[in-house]
Amino acid sequence: MPLSTKPIRRLSPLLIWIALLSKPMLAAGVIEIESVDLPRAIQGVVYSADIRTSVDGLCPSGNVGLFLAAGSLPRGLRITEAGLAGVPMEMGIFRFWIGARNMCASTSRAFELLVTGRPILRAIPDRIEFTVSPDSQPVGQTVLISSTWPGLAYALSTPDSSWITMRQAEGTTPEAGSAFIGDRATVTAIPLKLAPGVHHTTVIVSAWRADPITIEVTVTVTMPKPAATQ
Repeated sequence: MPLSTKPIRRLSPLLIWIALLSKPMLAAGVIEIESVDLPRAIQGVVYSADIRTSVDGLCPSGNVGLFLAAGSLPRGLRITEAGLAGVPMEMGIFRFWIGARNMCASTSRAFELLVTGRPILRAIPDRIEFTVSPDSQPVGQTVLISSTWPGLAYALSTPDSSWITMRQAEGTTPEAGSAFIGDRATVTAIPLKLAPGVHHTTVIVSAWRADPITIEVTVTVTMPKPAATQ
C-alpha cells in the first residue's frame, strides 16, 4: 500500500517553526542608527557628516549600507557609505529619512539638516579707547560678541599679548532665544608695560567658517606727573 503524502495535521506547527528558523528574521533593534543631530551645512561649502550605525549579536556586524528612505536631500549632497557628503547648492531646512540595512535587517531614522550661509560675527563696540597713567592698574572694557549663528564658538587673539589681555564669559555666541545680545568679552590694557604716548593694536575675533573681524584698541598713556619739590 503506497505511503500517503498528506501532511500529518498534528506536526504542522513543528514544520512551520522549522521553516521559520531557516529564513532570516527582521528583528527589531538588530540594526540601530545612532546619529541623531546633523551639523549645519553652508551653501557652496564642502560638507560631510558621519551617520553611525550599530548591530547586535543577532546579525553579522558588517555590510551595513545607508540609503535615502524618504524625503529629499539638498541639491549637491549625496549619501555615502559613511553618511552624507557633497557641496549643498541650496539653502533651507531639509527633512528626510535615512535607512540602514544589511543581509538580515533594515531600519530608518528621521533627520533634519539646516543649510545656511556663512556665519557673520559682530562686536559691539568694534572700537575701544583707554586713557591711563603709567602707574595705574590694568583697565578693562567689555565687548559683546554675537553672530548670525547661535551657539557659535569663537576665539580672541592679538599681536600685542604682552600688554593686552582678553577674557571670554562663555566663549560662544548666545543660543537662540537667549536674553543676551552677545557674549561678554573683556579686553584689558596693562599700562605698566607701556611708555607714555598713544598705542594702537587690534583684537581679532575668529570662528569656524566665519570671516574674522577686528576690534580696534587705542591706549593713551599720559606723561607721569612731575615729582613734588620741597
